[in-house]
Amino acid sequence: MMEAGIKNITNVLDVIKRINTKTTIDDIFEELDGFARGYGFKTTSILPLINPALGKVNIWDVGRSNWPEEFQKRWVDKRYIFHDPISRFAMKNRSAFEWHTAYDHASRFGQKILDEARDFSLFDGLAVPVMFQNYPTGMISLGFDQLELSPNEIAQIELVCIHSYTQLLKVSDIECDLSCETLTPREIDVLYYAAAGKTNWEISAIYNISEHSVKDHMKNINRKLVASNRAHAVTLGILSGQIIP
Repeated sequence: MMEAGIKNITNVLDVIKRINTKTTIDDIFEELDGFARGYGFKTTSILPLINPALGKVNIWDVGRSNWPEEFQKRWVDKRYIFHDPISRFAMKNRSAFEWHTAYDHASRFGQKILDEARDFSLFDGLAVPVMFQNYPTGMISLGFDQLELSPNEIAQIELVCIHSYTQLLKVSDIECDLSCETLTPREIDVLYYAAAGKTNWEISAIYNISEHSVKDHMKNINRKLVASNRAHAVTLGILSGQIIP
């Protein structure tokens, strides 16, 4: 069981490394879609969550999707992005969620959009919000008919999705600074224990510092590594060579 877990983590890191070498949005999307299909997903979309009414960025100049063509056309022509329950739910959540969860919290019109999606065999899926401080908010949405995922599998998928969107920002025309700053010795210590699954309280007890101080260290780590959550920071710490696996 442990060997299988290590193998899965190694595979995820290999996929992330390949994604980080991609220089076009299409290549990033192809790599992400191939990874998702390995888990049993049928469709993939990677989208910046922007207001199309502003006209500054065309969502499809940056985003990609392999939804059924007719549904994608309807989604664009009817400006479903304004009411899409998955997009709206992603704006308020930092963790991955399944489409039916968004459906349960949607308006009547939002539920109508997902009902229409089912007419095109888009029955359910997993959405991964990607939020960066001072950066555009994005979302990866992976469709499936029927799929059971373990918490570990969801965490692995979430990491790859976050890295895919990060790389998309790097190669797109959206202006952002994704430079990776060097962590301080104490921040490296904290990140090591975070990688080991320790809570902020446990780390504070180990170093005899306040839990608030640990939270501040984690905030600085996320800012320096441009990470959107704790797991993402650990992976970026490994890939940047600042901590070892």
